[in-house]
Amino acid sequence: MSKANGENCQISYISKIDSWVIASKNVSLLAKGKNDLDSYKDQTRFYFAHLIGITWFDLLNSRKICQKTLKEDLKNKTMVGEYCGNPKHVHLINYQQTDLQFYALVDHNSLNTCISPSEAFAFFKKHGFTIVSMKEIGEFDNFNDLKTCLKIVFSSVAQSSIEDDGEGSVLYFAEKNGEKEKVLSLCKLKTLEYSIFRKLREKLKTLNSQNYSVHFKKDKLEFLFQRFKKETGILCQDFHPARSFSYYFKIAEKCFSEVLEKQIESIQDNYLGLLTKVRKIVDQEYKEEDKEDNDEFMNAEKKEEITEEKIKRPEDNEEHDETKERDDKNDNFKKNDKETLKTKEFQYENNEKKVANQYDEEKERK
Repeated sequence: MSKANGENCQISYISKIDSWVIASKNVSLLAKGKNDLDSYKDQTRFYFAHLIGITWFDLLNSRKICQKTLKEDLKNKTMVGEYCGNPKHVHLINYQQTDLQFYALVDHNSLNTCISPSEAFAFFKKHGFTIVSMKEIGEFDNFNDLKTCLKIVFSSVAQSSIEDDGEGSVLYFAEKNGEKEKVLSLCKLKTLEYSIFRKLREKLKTLNSQNYSVHFKKDKLEFLFQRFKKETGILCQDFHPARSFSYYFKIAEKCFSEVLEKQIESIQDNYLGLLTKVRKIVDQEYKEEDKEDNDEFMNAEKKEEITEEKIKRPEDNEEHDETKERDDKNDNFKKNDKETLKTKEFQYENNEKKVANQYDEEKERK
């Protein structure tokens, strides 16, 4: 099942008070109709629940959904989905319109995680709601076949691009007994490309959040960029992303420069626009992309000391020798080791203190 990229939304109905329960994560509101939403409009806590409520009532009207039948079918159940497409709150996937994309149905009186996907999707289709894409992988009667299939699925999703697989997928593990299905567990898979771009966004937010001089930010930029490269290598230990590492590093370089030069007000609200703009530029440079640099980069990574951020495995520790010299051909992908990063961080903190002292001295002179 594809993973929609938006804000969590939940819809249920209470017949005793004839009201919809509209929620975003753990924040809920009650409303009989769209006008009831006005009482929540200016309350920060209900911000997303209010937006979801507006979209919900718009859907009921625009799609001419029979509310009487829906309320009967939704008795003691909750619809779960994602609020997607609001231009002001786009994450990393761009949707054509604001909508609620549903993927799960929960029975209030059941101990099961949720109602089976096939039954839930039949419910959503009956009432005309948007659903995420879903396909059945297969049925298995032994663990080895299941394990083999999962490895293929994990690899396929991880190495897909955002354009092909979006944020990723959610696997539903179900026990089948004749026509009945019981959901046993869920598993979320992310595309590496999505994870890389999200990691880049967090680094840009860190750079942009500091109210320092441009010169000081340049020092911080280099530290964050090297950290981004190292963390990307750690993230991609098992599978390669959709494009070459040099492609993602080039995007990161240009994004960092753009943020440094143009002082973007909010990375959270403007990141997708920035990323789209930079990717168009870099795509022109990588029309004939060399996939081999992924292997070169990962080979260089394997020669480094395993940092505290990596998953520590005995077999990995035995294979890594920090005294080994790196090959010249991998110079372009060399990473700062743990001690170098600590030194840069120490220098960064000292520079921060110097800037603060200079500011205090200037303030006293004035």
